[in-house]
Amino acid sequence: MKNKLRYGIFILAYNVASTLIAAYERIPVKIKRGASTIYCLDDHSGDNTYFAAMGYKLLRRIEKFRVFRNPRNLGYGGNQKRGYRYAITQKLDVVVMLHGDVQYSPEKMPLLLKPFEEQDWRQIGVVMGSRMLGRPLEGGMPYYKFIGNKILTHLENIILGTNFSEFHSGYRAYNTNVFKAIPLSKLSNSYHFDTEMIIFLNHLGYRIIEVPIPTYYGPGSKSGVKVFSYGLSCLNAVLKYQLSQLGLIKDSIYSVSPYSFKHHSNSSHMLIASLIKKCNFRTVLDLGCAGGFLASALGPTWQGDLIGIEKSHSWKRFAAINRYSTVYWRSLNKPLPKTSSEVTVAADVLEHLNKPETVINQINSKYLIVSLPNSNYLPARILRFLFPRHKFTRGPFDSTHLHFFTDKSSQELINRSKYSIISKQVTPAPFFTSIGIVLARLLTQHFAYQYVYLAINKKYQSN
Repeated sequence: MKNKLRYGIFILAYNVASTLIAAYERIPVKIKRGASTIYCLDDHSGDNTYFAAMGYKLLRRIEKFRVFRNPRNLGYGGNQKRGYRYAITQKLDVVVMLHGDVQYSPEKMPLLLKPFEEQDWRQIGVVMGSRMLGRPLEGGMPYYKFIGNKILTHLENIILGTNFSEFHSGYRAYNTNVFKAIPLSKLSNSYHFDTEMIIFLNHLGYRIIEVPIPTYYGPGSKSGVKVFSYGLSCLNAVLKYQLSQLGLIKDSIYSVSPYSFKHHSNSSHMLIASLIKKCNFRTVLDLGCAGGFLASALGPTWQGDLIGIEKSHSWKRFAAINRYSTVYWRSLNKPLPKTSSEVTVAADVLEHLNKPETVINQINSKYLIVSLPNSNYLPARILRFLFPRHKFTRGPFDSTHLHFFTDKSSQELINRSKYSIISKQVTPAPFFTSIGIVLARLLTQHFAYQYVYLAINKKYQSN
């Protein structure tokens, strides 16, 4: 075992008097022994859930097992919030949420803990048990729920640019550090709390790992979810998030940071990471490193040294920033610190600087990778024409941009510095990426969302 972590088991309980004891007893003995605490939160059940749990605890004299009852019903999401806050007070590193109705197999709990034990657990936000990676229909999942889950997950993946097998499993093990970075109080108290958690973890750049689990629908596992309204609530959550990221709406729930990690394979983050790997760069200076999105894009297996420069200390709560050997917390409008690197990355930062060419000329790396938004991007220009007074907070016309670049002006900026461009790639907008990449490649001037340039220092150009 690589990591010795303090983990706890949180049993979520509501009207589960008939199954709660079985849920506890089916947790593997080794897992129960290793847990720092096991606790049950009864969400003001209408049956004898609380008394069943307390009676079992007292009869078996299980000191580690703690039982609580909410004075009023907090809802599915509200009960989780209380449980996760308790996990923080207990100084746990990881907490596993188990439903007391045994819909999720307690025997599979080791699968959820294994990634935290064997990998860099600080980068993992959650490990989810996925029924869709197993055989859900054989486990009794109603066919309408199976189809609904597939369709809803597909739509959520399209909107968020992710590729999860399902968003809707309630069997999860969380890194408790994420609860300090997420505004839990603003999240829903209802069932789509789980979807909102995925949205935030994805936004913050945490790894989200899925492991296959069996499905069980039987006595005691009846869900209180109203399927249609639940689906609409989930879609509403992902749409609100994406629209807020595009700067089309303002939503206080999703204002935790100005930018997010873009997971899809044709995003600027992933294209830059691909260039770094292809060129076998091992020392990288990341200008405006934000929450360490480049580290997330490079993945856990990349072996190299990352050095960052970032002005805002608010990014410290992002998991991936811990992968940087050094971070200089300072403005890029000030002289750059003296560092040594094979390549410098300026991803979506030059448009924010007072004098971008001056900054480029301070760089001493042999290679430079730059990504810049395309102010000729047609959908953005249309929106700007239709809403001339709107203050955009995302995209090519982000109101924080001091400069607006096209492909031509971007190349002029780089080529008149000490660097010379040797390759160019384009990215689609961070939504509907399949259609977007085709348009970006065929009609580059008007449908490329960003340009990604690889340049070489001119003093090395002849070599």
